[in-house]
Amino acid sequence: MRLRRGGAVLLALLVMFALLSVALTALSVVAASAAAVEREYRSSQALALAEAGLAMAKSGAGNPASAGARRFEEGEASWTRAPRRGGWEVQAVGVVSTPTGRKIRRAVRADLERRHGRWVVLNWREESLK
Repeated sequence: MRLRRGGAVLLALLVMFALLSVALTALSVVAASAAAVEREYRSSQALALAEAGLAMAKSGAGNPASAGARRFEEGEASWTRAPRRGGWEVQAVGVVSTPTGRKIRRAVRADLERRHGRWVVLNWREESLK
């Protein structure tokens, strides 16, 4: 069977439309994956900053300060502590901003106890922030 005049053009347009839709779908999947990777990266940065806050609280455990904060290039680490059974209970929070301006917060809590002349971290756990 022979195609009528213009039938080949229509077929070519349909094939081009199908290829365009496949390409756009692939592009949107790649963009969504990149956004998920960025969120996960920022979340892990926030956790690392929370752990840095815990380390700052541990390094100053002999000082009377009950809170502190420090700004880093990636974000901010802050900590608070309260007396607990001859040591301290420490909560540290790491905050990172995404490129869109959304804040990601992760928190850790641990106990600090004095053992053999040095401060030891016990009961480390990540907490959800409300």
